Amino acid sequence: KSITLFIFGEYLLWNLCLALSSSLMCLTLAPRAVGSGIPEMIAYLNGVRVERFTSFYLFLVKIVGTILSVSSGLAIGPEGPLVHLGAIMGASLTKVGRFERHVWSLRRKCPMVAGLLGCAEFREEMCVEVEGDCEGGLKKEGEMQDCDRRSWYCCLCQNTIITQIIDQLSPLRNDAERRDLISIGAACGFASAFGAPIGGLLFSMEEASTF
Repeated sequence: KSITLFIFGEYLLWNLCLALSSSLMCLTLAPRAVGSGIPEMIAYLNGVRVERFTSFYLFLVKIVGTILSVSSGLAIGPEGPLVHLGAIMGASLTKVGRFERHVWSLRRKCPMVAGLLGCAEFREEMCVEVEGDCEGGLKKEGEMQDCDRRSWYCCLCQNTIITQIIDQLSPLRNDAERRDLISIGAACGFASAFGAPIGGLLFSMEEASTF
């Protein structure tokens, strides 16, 4: 009987620690992470201004808090938070302005590091010129080595994958696109929670947003 009580007490203590950790995170770091987040999302999509509805700190606290709360054995589910997390991810696609400024700063201070991280400025004519020189039939050994070095520099130090992604996301930085992407993210969150993609689409169209 004593062993049973010890195991039950240990189980109760662990669950209590998980629940308290989740509660403290929400109360201290991101108070708006309390609750499912669906009412705030519906209010935002219907024209109500909700402050810090899609902030990065709210996203992190929501993820960790949901994991801790569900693991603690409380009578809650991850469905509502998953919808809110999907909405935040959709809205984050329209918030590349600050990230773009960081990319510009890195490109100005450390161009070599920016190129290695995929943040180099896209200059198509440079790579075309290098490819043309390498295909031009250089015969001297020194010229071939120089051609190889330029090709490696173009491939490694002129990586522009992040730059191209930012360029593709720049037209989405407006309120209309943000609302559409929040609706899409909410539908994806609902679909991932219940395994019902059509249900997620109907939820987004009928419950979450109005037109």
